[in-house]
Amino acid sequence: MAFKKHVDSRVGALDVAASHANSNRGVSTQVSAVIFGFLNVARALVPVRIALTLGTAPLVDKYIVQRFGLDNKKEEGADA
Repeated sequence: MAFKKHVDSRVGALDVAASHANSNRGVSTQVSAVIFGFLNVARALVPVRIALTLGTAPLVDKYIVQRFGLDNKKEEGADA
């Protein structure tokens, strides 16, 4: 008897969840579309970020690392 009550309560919960999902199908579709669009934009921007990083590396080396002597500190630490 206890097993039957447990199974019945699960089936009832699934029925409630299914009816709730069916009533909000339009909202669910809109949320899914927004998430899908955001992920596609984020995925498309990854190569742009990599290109910007690689493209600005020589400028960072020239105008920041060499100007402030940051590369000398690294070499001194390596010799010790």
